[in-house]
Amino acid sequence: MILTAVAQPRQLVNGETFDGKIGLWRVMEERVCLRTTLYHNRDDVYSHDCNMDAGLYRQFMTNECAYGDSFDGVFGQIKLKMPNVRNITVVIRQDGAKPHTGRGNLDFLRERGQRDGFNITVVTQPAQSPDMNINDLGLFRSLKCRVAHAWLVDERRSLEAMMEKIDELWQEYDYD
Repeated sequence: MILTAVAQPRQLVNGETFDGKIGLWRVMEERVCLRTTLYHNRDDVYSHDCNMDAGLYRQFMTNECAYGDSFDGVFGQIKLKMPNVRNITVVIRQDGAKPHTGRGNLDFLRERGQRDGFNITVVTQPAQSPDMNINDLGLFRSLKCRVAHAWLVDERRSLEAMMEKIDELWQEYDYD
């Protein structure tokens, strides 16, 4: 499972162009292999995809946990990549999945979005509203086609190889 965040591409104050890519993160946990298998030796640490729950979603949004050196959470990446929106309301649209709205996440995220002089608001989009979900309609479909094509020519065929390919294609993805 992957968590992505995108925004509208725009010109920044300093003349640079923001490509709209905020971040792409793999939803996983690290496990220790208890016995030797076909894929891992005993005591190897490996990545295992896990289900998103309300607590994990909260962590990914606000950077309370870190999976790797580059993880900075959605809020952190917004602050890093769009510093000129400090005085503008940033609206994050999410679907109504239970992990996104469960355990008081909306109130928690609303409070966390008001820190450091930023005004980040999280709203839940209406159900069955495809015109508001750019990830499902555009990004995921296009990325899925590109990854499927690249996956066919890759001999490794592991989850790690697939995530490397997804990350590579995400970086190459043109904002137009």
